Amino acid sequence: MSYNTNKLIGFIYNSSISDTNLFINNLMDKLEYKKDNSWCCSLDKLSDFEEKFAKTSLLVIAGGDGSILKTVRSIFNYSIPILGVNFGKIGFMTELDPDDAIKKLPEYINGKVRIEERMMLEASIFPINNDHPRLIINALNDVVIGDAGLAKLSDIEVSVNDNVLTVYRSDAVVVSTATGSTGYSYSAGGPILHPESNEIILQPVAPHTGLRDSIVLPKNSKVTLRSINSQSTLVSADGSSEIQLNIDERLVIKAGMYSVKFLRSLSTVNFYNTLASKLGLFNKP
Repeated sequence: MSYNTNKLIGFIYNSSISDTNLFINNLMDKLEYKKDNSWCCSLDKLSDFEEKFAKTSLLVIAGGDGSILKTVRSIFNYSIPILGVNFGKIGFMTELDPDDAIKKLPEYINGKVRIEERMMLEASIFPINNDHPRLIINALNDVVIGDAGLAKLSDIEVSVNDNVLTVYRSDAVVVSTATGSTGYSYSAGGPILHPESNEIILQPVAPHTGLRDSIVLPKNSKVTLRSINSQSTLVSADGSSEIQLNIDERLVIKAGMYSVKFLRSLSTVNFYNTLASKLGLFNKP
């Protein structure tokens, strides 16, 4: 596939990671991207460029998985494909290494590549006896609910499709997408799913009572969580956006109406190669 040359390509760098600014400027110079066919900004200034999102056909992000998650929070409803260049520690979402980017980027812009669509979550906070949410959050990785107190257990009632499943007494409860299955959910003992899977993972963190294992739910599931006795429950999405959940409120999570698009090489095998490499799963002689 190729991209409409009448549209822009956005280049984003994480200024908190050294060399990303220089890398992006060098990349744009060597590939001869100018102001008439591209735009460039640091991640912390991305919101200032929103007027360009509708005219953008591709985003190139120099950073790590965290940089991609922050970018997604701003552009998820514009359906812009993402190509990540890894300057982070792991890089499950990134596609290229910095040394390969100048050589390979034209192939992704003009060549035959695959678009990988990943499901997002939509989390809504409802006051008691009210069918209108006071807040809606979108997340690519996960939504986490837990107590704000240090080393304090939370009692979280979990319902699936309006049927009470269990009450977790745990540090937190993670509701994750397949993309987030290699993140916090995995650290808490959850399964790893292929990123194009559409299931929802329900994973307690250090459970004291209740179900101890993960539950994998189909895409059309509705997960409702509420704190039973804590006045200091927090909800976070993709590691940020900490929001107070009041004792009389419920958190409802389901598959979101938006998906995130990543440019990938043609083979889906690359995910398993990356997984084995990043997690040190290769057999040693």
